[in-house]
Amino acid sequence: MTTSHIEQETKFEGPGVFDPDGLRRLPAVREVREEKPEELDAVYYDTADLRLLAHGITLRRRTGGHDEGWHVKLPGGRGERREVHAPLRAGKAGHVPAELNRHLKAYTRGAALLPVVHLRTHRRRHLLLDKRGRCLAEVAQDRVAAQVLGTERLQSGRGRTTTARPA
Repeated sequence: MTTSHIEQETKFEGPGVFDPDGLRRLPAVREVREEKPEELDAVYYDTADLRLLAHGITLRRRTGGHDEGWHVKLPGGRGERREVHAPLRAGKAGHVPAELNRHLKAYTRGAALLPVVHLRTHRRRHLLLDKRGRCLAEVAQDRVAAQVLGTERLQSGRGRTTTARPA
């Protein structure tokens, strides 16, 4: 069984230390709650000629974190993406679940989906809450190590992501 939602996500890169206390000064933010740090391990899949990437689509299998599982992200309108999620048990590593593959057939046109990138991420999440305790947005700070599969090349970096939450 899959679930789906629309995601509004903005990514930032920056050096130095992130100070979440500064987020308390934002309008409508009453509280900034730090969540437990997460260790994420993700393998991204695509065709050998990267057809999904060419269309702005990502497919990954991720373990760890609050939303582990299989994820497909499809382009939407202005800064939005539709995310379709299936639980880990929906498909073994290396075998994309059929219910997710259905969303990709028009783009893969029969080409096999292969593991192409491996990411290991240490994530710190902060939830921005309003006066009623509702989550307005989530800010995640990531430390990432990435490897293009089939190579010895390893890259690492830092980034911040802000994801709006529906009211």
